[in-house]
Order: sequence, then C-alpha cells, then structure tokens
Amino acid sequence: TLPEGTYSLKYRAFGYVVPVTVTVTVAAQQEIVADKALDKAASGTLAGKFTDEATGELIAGTITIIDTPLAPVATAADGSYTVQLPAGSYQVPVKSFGYEHLTSGWIAVAEGESTVQNFALIHLPPVLLVDDDKGKAYESKFKEALDALGKKYTYLDYSKAGAINKEALLPYAVVIWFTGDD
Repeated sequence: TLPEGTYSLKYRAFGYVVPVTVTVTVAAQQEIVADKALDKAASGTLAGKFTDEATGELIAGTITIIDTPLAPVATAADGSYTVQLPAGSYQVPVKSFGYEHLTSGWIAVAEGESTVQNFALIHLPPVLLVDDDKGKAYESKFKEALDALGKKYTYLDYSKAGAINKEALLPYAVVIWFTGDD
C-alpha cells in the first residue's frame, strides 16, 4: 500500500540484465500491476576438480559462489563440479571434510565460455590445539610437547576465533582444548 504519487520501481534478479526501472503513478484506491519481463544475462560455465594437494587424489567437497543466491554445489563422486553463472567475476569458497577451507581470488566467467578452476586442498593435521587460557601462555607447553613428538597440529586462539561449532571440530581426530587454570 502506497500513498498517491509517482514512483520509480527498480527490478533486478540474479542471472538477469539489471537494473530495469519503470515509473508508475498510483491514484487513491487504485491497484496497479507493474509486471516487467527481464532479459536473461549472458552466461558461462565455471568448472573444475577438487584434489588433495599432497597426493593428487580426487576428493569430494562443496563450492559456494559469494554474493549470489545460489545454494552451495556439491562435487560429483570424481571431485568435479560445474556451475552455470552469469558472465562476471566471482569469489569462490570451497570446502571438503578434513581439509583446510579455501577461498579463491576473483575468477572471471566469460559469456559462452567454460572457465576451468581446479582446487588443490591441504589435508588438515590430525590434532587441533584450542587456546582458551585467557592469555596465560599455556600454549607453549602443548606446542613443545606436540613438536617433540613430531605431531602436526592446527593451533586456534579461541579469543580471536570466537564461537566454534561442531563442523570446525569434527575433521580432527584429536582436539586438545586447554583453559588454563579453569
């Protein structure tokens, strides 16, 4: 419901040429239908594969296209993915269970072309070390012990990481979460 007057309506939708503006005048007690057909934007394809950086083995994962309404796209069983996108540049976060998450730089997708972007992901170490000691420097003891054993680990400072959910913990075989004197 709008007061009487003249309005500019801007139409936009992902995957369509934008913006399209239409001017309408609304009179009292009047209903106006302001449908507008939008032209489809030129598109291209983004495709590639996920591999383990160390072994070259194909791995499954998901790819997300930032600043679009598209749902994350899962790779096929062979680690490949294909996404149809309007021509433009995109940043792409990729995830695979047990691997470090990665966000690409800007990837250009050209009209009518297929852009190939492969991702080599780094396998997470088996241990996650979570520093939640409120600045008491206990991490040095844990790091020294793990280093002496030759164990690879990921170090996470809880005060800088904020909330940690189960998805962040599940890829690790061992989580050492130390709280200092608590």
